[in-house]
Amino acid sequence: MKSSTNIKFLQSALASSYGHLSTEEILQWLYEKRESIKVDIRQVPINQMDKWLYDGAEGRIKHISGKFFSIDGIRVHTNYGLKETWDQPIINQPEIGFLGILTQMKNGILHFLLQAKIEPGNINVVQLSPTLQATKSNYTRVHQGKTPTFLEYFNGEKEVTVLVDQLQSEQGARFFKKRNRNIIIEIPEGEHLEIPDNFIWLTLKQLKDLMSMDNVVNMDTRTVISAINYGNFNNIQSLQDDIPNFSEKNERLFSLLCNEKPLKDLESILSWMTNLKSKYELLVERIPLYAVQNWGDWNAGTDRQSGSNHLGSAYDTSCTRRFDRFYYQKN
Repeated sequence: MKSSTNIKFLQSALASSYGHLSTEEILQWLYEKRESIKVDIRQVPINQMDKWLYDGAEGRIKHISGKFFSIDGIRVHTNYGLKETWDQPIINQPEIGFLGILTQMKNGILHFLLQAKIEPGNINVVQLSPTLQATKSNYTRVHQGKTPTFLEYFNGEKEVTVLVDQLQSEQGARFFKKRNRNIIIEIPEGEHLEIPDNFIWLTLKQLKDLMSMDNVVNMDTRTVISAINYGNFNNIQSLQDDIPNFSEKNERLFSLLCNEKPLKDLESILSWMTNLKSKYELLVERIPLYAVQNWGDWNAGTDRQSGSNHLGSAYDTSCTRRFDRFYYQKN
């Protein structure tokens, strides 16, 4: 099965010469954005964070507003894997955030609007993120900052065509049942859009090329792009009819699009997953942070004493190109 939306995605993914900028020019643009900002990130004790506190009665770290997220303790019991039980802190954020990409046809090819976004946890500070990347606390302005750019295209205020719309889970090892709305929308080709200087138009092929490079495209963008359905084609000939520059030699693309000779059909895969869900158990109970075993003194702001997981650091961040010049963030 294929649709006009599938064809748009495919044509953009295979377009080789329709982008506003070359890949080299995009990388230079991103480099200039990194050089144009000044970011100072310093690790500080948890009990010295502004507007964040350790609540000893509840045994959690939270924002004074009660919004954003909290750091809770959990105790896990399972019959899967080598370890049957363990304690850990986890990020508890019972909100559904937006991970949205706005698209528009340009020169006959679907283009994706991304932003050079500053995140203090990034190795190189600035990476390409979705058009809109915001939690509910962000876009409802709990932080008293600016409304996220282009929010009106994703919250129903503006009339748009929805191409992809899914609720997907965050990383379950670090977030407690956190979900995001992964959405791709399209606006009419003739609609004028004022683009801030930290946003850029890319074809899907350019985006895919940049995704093969280290520390250029952030994880949230990758998550949204992974939800794209390119359609199903019965054979090579039907592909070549719709996509003139499709090459039979592109084995990975052929595997993605064609239904010929799958090792397992969809029903078998779903049955396999259902069997695993029935076989294994996972019991998660909330406990106060002070009861979490093998971790440091949360009230004093020390981190876990051993191991590779790292949820207990606080960072004091100052930035010259952000909605709030001085803020604290848990990483």
